[in-house]
Amino acid sequence: MSAQDPVQEPAGNAAGPADANELQAWLDWARQALAAGDTLGRLFQTELRLALADARRLLLIALALVPLLLMSWLGLSVLFGWLVYHYSASVPWAIAGFIALQLLCILVLLGLAQSYRRHLRLPATRRHVQAFVEGARHVLQATDH
Repeated sequence: MSAQDPVQEPAGNAAGPADANELQAWLDWARQALAAGDTLGRLFQTELRLALADARRLLLIALALVPLLLMSWLGLSVLFGWLVYHYSASVPWAIAGFIALQLLCILVLLGLAQSYRRHLRLPATRRHVQAFVEGARHVLQATDH
């Protein structure tokens, strides 16, 4: 029995450094995963704050659109009534200019709303998660082979 012990110890010592290297690799991977998770959490928190700020701006734009839409409707109604009642060349053009100005304001506000809506989708967080998932897939594929 004592003759077998010295034979098993060198075999165990030879496997020990390989096991230690593998364990160190797993620990390094766990540290990197924790760091990536921490970074992802901070990114999500920051981007969520930005998205909430954009949501407030979107609400303000929506509130600004309501009176503009009402004014445009009023302008269209006045234009139609004026055309029917007084077929005049100058007044309808003046009212049409008023409506065009209101519609231009609506288009500008809708463009701003679309820009803010894109930020509500948290694009940077999505890209970061996809990159992390791809990196994890590559690690898993490398360890499988």
